[in-house]
Amino acid sequence: MPESTSTSFPTAYCRLPTADCRLPTAGQLARAIEPCFVLEDWHSFGPDYDRTLMAWWRNFDAAWPQLRGEGYDQRFYRMWKYYLHSCAGFSGPDTGSCGSWS
Repeated sequence: MPESTSTSFPTAYCRLPTADCRLPTAGQLARAIEPCFVLEDWHSFGPDYDRTLMAWWRNFDAAWPQLRGEGYDQRFYRMWKYYLHSCAGFSGPDTGSCGSWS
């Protein structure tokens, strides 16, 4: 795993370009694409993504006995559990703090 002085999961494990992981606002995204694209529709799929992440978690958890037998350890299990749950909590319908857009 990459070494990091931050305790942020994405910073430590997802190789983001900087340690400053603030997400752009909808306005910032719209202004950035304006010179190149026409924005015809904006759809927030955060609640759907939350359900998708939790389905991935259920599938991963159900497959864990087989994965463990293939050499994956408890650290791997805990990291994926943390990652999927924290992403679901971040994009879920009750957070109001972050959306996933398309």
